[in-house]
Amino acid sequence: MRVYFPPHYRTALCTLLMVTTCSCSDQNAQGDVAIVEQTVQVPTMQEEPTTVVFLGDSHFAKQPLDAFFTEVEVVNSGVNGNTSQQVLDRVLQAVPGNASKVVIGVGINDLLLGGSVSEYATNMDSLLRTLHKERSNAGLIVLSIMPTADPIYETDINACNAILRSMCETYRCEYVDLYEPFVQGNVIQPSLVYDGLHLNKVGTEIWVEMIRTALMDRTYPNQ
Repeated sequence: MRVYFPPHYRTALCTLLMVTTCSCSDQNAQGDVAIVEQTVQVPTMQEEPTTVVFLGDSHFAKQPLDAFFTEVEVVNSGVNGNTSQQVLDRVLQAVPGNASKVVIGVGINDLLLGGSVSEYATNMDSLLRTLHKERSNAGLIVLSIMPTADPIYETDINACNAILRSMCETYRCEYVDLYEPFVQGNVIQPSLVYDGLHLNKVGTEIWVEMIRTALMDRTYPNQ
C-alpha cells in the first residue's frame, strides 16, 4: 500500500529530517571534541631517570663521566687523592637517597700513602655495609684497584682486590676486575696510562666500556 503525503507535508518532513540529521552530527562532533580534549588532558607517566653515583678518587674526578654515560644521570663524587677512609667519611653526603646505582672506585691512594691492607679492608667493609643499609635501593658496583707502574705495590693490590671480591659476595655487589685487563707482567701496561697511574685515551675507552657493561647488568640488586 502506498501512502500519499500532500506536497506541504512532504516539505515539512524533509525539513524535519534535515534538522534531526544536523543535530545528531553536531552532537557526534561535540562528543569527538570532548574525547580529544579528555585524551589531551590525561597526564603521561614518565620513568624516573637512572641516577648513577661515581664514588671514589681521581680516577673519577679527572673524567668527564657525564659525557661518557649519557644514557644515565651522572653524579660525579670523585675527589682527587681520596683514600677509603675519606670516602667513608663522606659517603652519605655524596650518595643521594634517589641513587639507582653506585660505582665505587677507591684504594690506590691508601697504598701510595703507606696504608695497610687491613686498614683498607676495614674501611671498605664499613663503606659497603653503610651503603647496603642506608641506600638499600641502589645497586652497588665495586671496581678493583688497577695496577700501577711501580711493581712494589703488586702484592698489596692483589690482596686488596681479593678482599673486595669476597666482600662483594657478602654485600651482593657487582665486582669489576680492572686489574687483569690492564696489567702487563706485574705493572700497568705503559700504553694505557700517561703518568704511570692515570689512564690515557686508549685506557679510558677500555675502562668506560667495562663500567658500562656492569651498569647494564641487572642481576645485582642491593637488597
